[in-house]
Amino acid sequence: MVKVSNEVRKKQIEEAKSFLARCITGTQPGDKLPSLRDMVVQSKTSRSAVEKAVCHYEKEGLIRCVPSSGIVREGLPNSKNNIIDVIACHDSGYMSTPNAFHRYFVNYLHEIVSREGYAIRLHSVKDTDYLREYDRIAELKDSCGFILMSVRINEIVDIFKRVSNPLVCAFPQTPLREVARLLDVPLIEKSLEYLYGLGHRRIAYLSSFDEASFTYVAHCRVLEYYRFMAVHGIGINPCWLQSAAWSEKDARVCLQNIFSSDPLPTVLIVMDIQVPLVYSFLMENGIRVGHDIGVFAMDGMPENNQLYPSVASGFNPRDIAAMKVWGLFQKQLNGKKCTESVYNDFQIKKGESLYAIQKNEK
Repeated sequence: MVKVSNEVRKKQIEEAKSFLARCITGTQPGDKLPSLRDMVVQSKTSRSAVEKAVCHYEKEGLIRCVPSSGIVREGLPNSKNNIIDVIACHDSGYMSTPNAFHRYFVNYLHEIVSREGYAIRLHSVKDTDYLREYDRIAELKDSCGFILMSVRINEIVDIFKRVSNPLVCAFPQTPLREVARLLDVPLIEKSLEYLYGLGHRRIAYLSSFDEASFTYVAHCRVLEYYRFMAVHGIGINPCWLQSAAWSEKDARVCLQNIFSSDPLPTVLIVMDIQVPLVYSFLMENGIRVGHDIGVFAMDGMPENNQLYPSVASGFNPRDIAAMKVWGLFQKQLNGKKCTESVYNDFQIKKGESLYAIQKNEK
């Protein structure tokens, strides 16, 4: 009998909950949901995980198990206008990456709002879609408000501001005004401060900046890197900063460039989705992680917890992000206007992939 680790079991339960949440918000009260067997297949989890998810939402009163009939969608408490529309405003980068930041953020957000008697309805709007798709979502009569994830242009925000419903922009990719918003912590600046404190000076950065698909946050993070190094008088080897490393092919080219000339870095800052590839590349080239070079990840993807040596990371905590977004949303539920701008927290997860530099090694 194959034993399933607690980490895998927990992940399957979260995936089953996320799948069932989509089923619930995609049906009307009284409608039947897929059978347990179908949900196991469609969610790609296990029967045990699906049963726990069903039990979770049954306790919340969102579904009801009817003997010999199946699982039935229940009406929400005070069911009129209890649906929060969450919109992914593009389909590239992290948005198109399975198990990355936004997925876990939405899971936490769903847990929080469901306890208050609300449900989430998810939308994904592609880069190629027209603004009229946002018009359609903004006009949904059963919506009690909107949360925009990683919105890139102000015109999209203006569409939803014309509606009187609550509106929160989570991690906008462009400067916004007169709207409630949760902003990224200066992730690179905070990471560099931590690495500098450990004695690192030769710091390479495998960034997500791509001139062909410009994002404000990625651009700001590159500027943070240059600014920090300049303020601390650290000369930068041009090879240390590499951009547009989304695909495996591009990432490998970037890594080859980083190690193409002296002085070599003592630590790499990489996106969490790149960590397995970075580990593989370093191993293939006889470079020991945590000994010959340090690896420091951004955003702390849970799947990386299974890697050895353990991954050090600096990240935006998803659960706190969800709580802060809900707090901004709640302030608007009684018709009050809220245009607050708040930053998410920054947390460090220590790991064996990172080491301190002795004075004679700098």
